[in-house]
Amino acid sequence: MSNEMSNEMSNEMSNEMSNEMGDKQISWRKVNVVEEIDRAVSLGIISTPSIVIDNELVFSGLPTINKLREALLSRLGNSC
Repeated sequence: MSNEMSNEMSNEMSNEMSNEMGDKQISWRKVNVVEEIDRAVSLGIISTPSIVIDNELVFSGLPTINKLREALLSRLGNSC
């Protein structure tokens, strides 16, 4: 899978989770690691796509939608 395709899929997954859980519970933004290299390094991002939750690198690579949901719900204090 190309990096561009992986990044598109991560955007779709983030949108899906935001819609499913509601914008008041989660918000997300895409970070361009070239433009924000200091931020990426401080978070430990060495490859894309990566997913950071609450300033912690949780996924280096694209997780399944269920793994992402599980990680978000655990941070929100809910169970799957």
